[in-house]
Amino acid sequence: MSVLHLPRWIVPSLLVSLMLSLAACGGGGSDSPSSAVKVASSEQPPDDGTVTAMPADVTALYRDGGNTASTDVVLFLQGGPIDTLLPEDKLDGLGFALAHTHLVFVHQASTLNPAIVANADLSPARAQRENALSVAVIDRLIRHFHAQGKRVHVLTHSFGSFLLMRAWAEHPELAALVARTVVMNGRLDIPDEVWRGMRTGSQWTFPGGGSPQLAKRQPTRDTLEGDDGRAPGEPPLTRTVVLSQLQLLAAIGEPRMTQRLAGRRLDQLVYVWASSDEAVGRLSAAETQFLRQAGATLYCMAGGSHDAGFEAPYAEALAKLLLGRPAEIAHCERPTPNGRAGPQLAL
Repeated sequence: MSVLHLPRWIVPSLLVSLMLSLAACGGGGSDSPSSAVKVASSEQPPDDGTVTAMPADVTALYRDGGNTASTDVVLFLQGGPIDTLLPEDKLDGLGFALAHTHLVFVHQASTLNPAIVANADLSPARAQRENALSVAVIDRLIRHFHAQGKRVHVLTHSFGSFLLMRAWAEHPELAALVARTVVMNGRLDIPDEVWRGMRTGSQWTFPGGGSPQLAKRQPTRDTLEGDDGRAPGEPPLTRTVVLSQLQLLAAIGEPRMTQRLAGRRLDQLVYVWASSDEAVGRLSAAETQFLRQAGATLYCMAGGSHDAGFEAPYAEALAKLLLGRPAEIAHCERPTPNGRAGPQLAL
């Protein structure tokens, strides 16, 4: 997770998305991952104040797109955490393949209350409560559209994927209300050193999709959302995120989902990962084993980036899988420690 980074469409050529939308990967070298970079303490105490309020009007929790008359509704949980909902055209090829459905762009705490992203003093406790609100929004909207008699599908990316798995863990009954779920570029168990480091203000990356390393550039208290900290003419080696985003990411990445979801069936879940995902890293052998045993369908984009699922050749197949239609499953070969490809995964 920026580890999780912001989508490529927000930063040209670049969850951000946990469980950060975020989206296009930041690259970059790193320092030793054993020593997290700590940001100088603020003169202000951590903000442990009032959490964002849940709107009473359910229509304030989302923005419509696609064909609102369709009986198939697709709830899209974007990467992030950022302070605005993505425009519909930023779903790229995946959005085109789903344009005939009722697309619902789901709000998160930071899009309901953009001041969160600008708050460098956001405390870990406050971040936990803000993420809980985002999970409550997911719960409410799934129930809302199911009650309308629509066939509910859920599509997630990066930070949105982490949020959904938290919702699945906390509300087991939701699985029966959803026809199919496609979870893109999240993790069940992000490495402990990553979420702990983010809590102290350090940003991480997964070079080549492998082991986590501290990003070359780190955020400061003056880092603004959308600022990559480059000198004039310097190439965009990495994305920096603001301190509030790191707190939200740390909070959503802390729980071990393989433990929280132990014993649960995930037959309606298509879990999409990329072998070269530098934002959240590739799935571990333990994560893929857990998903297979739980009945999930694994879809791996060989050599793909954090955003590869939005584009050809994957977008059309993922849209079909989301709607329960036949589609070819993409396979990966997992690199071995010596750098050579291991056996093809049996997906």
